Amino acid sequence: MEDARFQNIDHTRRLFKSKAGVDILANTTVEQIRLLKRVFEKRHVHEHNEGVISERYVQQIPEDAALLGQRAQLSIEELEAAASVLRDILGRLVKSR
Repeated sequence: MEDARFQNIDHTRRLFKSKAGVDILANTTVEQIRLLKRVFEKRHVHEHNEGVISERYVQQIPEDAALLGQRAQLSIEELEAAASVLRDILGRLVKSR
């Protein structure tokens, strides 16, 4: 797929909707989506901003605005919870084929 940038949940959702007619987050709760966004954004700041929460991060996760300028913390529990949500999403995609 052209323009496939799977590091951004919203972009990935739009891509699947436009190319495959599938909403990959259709049965995903707001809390689960927020968790995925948070984990993906933390990965981004660790990769591109020395682990420091940036304005871009806060634009994606506004409820974390108080963390601006601080080091992004990622716990094993948070990572495992996000992995579980991703497994559920992928499982639904496989079943819908």
